[in-house]
Amino acid sequence: MELVAYNCCIMSIFYYCRICDIFDEMLDRASELPETTAELVELQNYLNECREVTMYNLKEKIQTAAENVLFLMQHALLSRKGYFGVETVINEVIFVYY
Repeated sequence: MELVAYNCCIMSIFYYCRICDIFDEMLDRASELPETTAELVELQNYLNECREVTMYNLKEKIQTAAENVLFLMQHALLSRKGYFGVETVINEVIFVYY
């Protein structure tokens, strides 16, 4: 069972990092100051897509991340640093985004 939990932990790290990357990408794009009307329209379209599609998908991904954390809490002995020293920090960041 420990091998399953270990593999779940490894896969979760990449999954969690991807969620954080998407939020960071949205933040970077939303922070841009458009210089032209065309750029403003493009930014508005991007923000609409984020609100209507991306955030919905991220909510589902965060739900999956929460289920992974619950699985690991039940089947693995986790320390503050986790297996690789970063899992707990990544978990905290993901749920702060949520």
